[in-house]
Order: sequence, then structure tokens, then C-alpha cells
Amino acid sequence: MNEDIYIEYKEYLKDDYAKNCMEIIYDEINNIFKKIYLYNCDYGTIEAKNSKKEIHIWESEDNAQSGSYLNKHYPVICLNGKVNDPEVEENIIRENLSYIDKLNIEKEKIEIINNAMNYLRRI
Repeated sequence: MNEDIYIEYKEYLKDDYAKNCMEIIYDEINNIFKKIYLYNCDYGTIEAKNSKKEIHIWESEDNAQSGSYLNKHYPVICLNGKVNDPEVEENIIRENLSYIDKLNIEKEKIEIINNAMNYLRRI
């Protein structure tokens, strides 16, 4: 019997462009988070799986333009490698929680989300 609770919320700036995204898979029987994923269009992403956390920030425009002639004239902003930046992490969490606060979400899901954010800060 699968007792996983799946939570997903997306805030869109336009039809195909998200501002914030939150995905949580919580195993209620074993009281563990199988996956936590947060996305913010300004700061980057956080993903936690198997008690390991990865934070990625968006590269700067200068980084996007470096590397080749094509990149200089047609830059594509992508995620940089892993970083360990508590400020970026807190900004991504804060932006997602700010969006969640605007929604009418069940008390149980709010508790799981808050526990997930506290878990992210600890690992």
C-alpha cells in the first residue's frame, strides 16, 4: 500500500514560464521526505533526495556569453554547478513560501510543507 503524499504547486508568470515551483513527496508511514524540489526563476533550484541536498543558481549573463562566438551573440541562461550558499537557499525557500501563503491550502499540507522547509535547512 502506497502512503506517499504528493504535493505540487506552481506559480506562473505566463502560460509557459513558472516563477516558483514546489514538489514534495512525503512518505507518511516512514515519516521521510523522498523528494523535495524548489524552483525560483530569480535564484535557482534546490533538490533534496536520499538526505542529500543540491542547490543550483542561475548563471550570470557574462557566464552565459562566455565559451563560444555563438554564446556571445545568443546567450542562454542555464543553471550553474552546485553551490553551498545559505542566502540563495533561504531566498528560494522564502519565495516559494510567499507564494504558498497566498493559497488556500489544507492544514495537513501546510504542516508537511513547513516540515519540508525545516528539513531542507537542516541537511
